[in-house]
Amino acid sequence: MSPQYITVTELANQLNADLEPLMEMLSPSDQRIVNKFCDYILQQRVANANVTNLLPLEVGLFLIQLEEHKHNHHEVTEIHNQLQELRGENTELHRLLQELKGEIERLKTAA
Repeated sequence: MSPQYITVTELANQLNADLEPLMEMLSPSDQRIVNKFCDYILQQRVANANVTNLLPLEVGLFLIQLEEHKHNHHEVTEIHNQLQELRGENTELHRLLQELKGEIERLKTAA
């Protein structure tokens, strides 16, 4: 009997299937993150196939990665919110500057 080989796509699908039981225990938001990871696994299936001695993922390392992703997403969201707030303040300051310029011109012409 000859050895059975699986394709890189089959290997990626098998790895993603191995993550299913873990996903079922996670919150819906965490499941969406794991789904993204599954997409990444499929996108990088050739690289994954070349390091089969490292597969499957250790659950502990995977959960650490999940927590890091959530933390980073939270930080990016905070930075985005601060940027939006600064843009609003910048717009308001620009409007006030225009009003002051108009007032200065009005005072110059009145004098």
